[in-house]
Amino acid sequence: MGTAADPARYRRAVFRRGVALALIAFATAFVVPLVVFDYPEEGAVVATFSESHGLHVGDVLLLVGWLVVVGLAVLIGRKPGRRRD
Repeated sequence: MGTAADPARYRRAVFRRGVALALIAFATAFVVPLVVFDYPEEGAVVATFSESHGLHVGDVLLLVGWLVVVGLAVLIGRKPGRRRD
């Protein structure tokens, strides 16, 4: 038991990767509109890209949160399954 051909182990790995992809998709769907569109209390401008576009403090916080979620999702997706010998 515990080989790569073990169907239960394969299903757990596929489930973990599916959950990881769902987390990334949900976080991205949540963050992109908040970064792209204007919203009240964005905070000060951190970087200016053009006269009408820039990066605000609120955008930086959202991006940091998104990176944390993506990092955790990668850890979930790469976690090896438990061996039950």
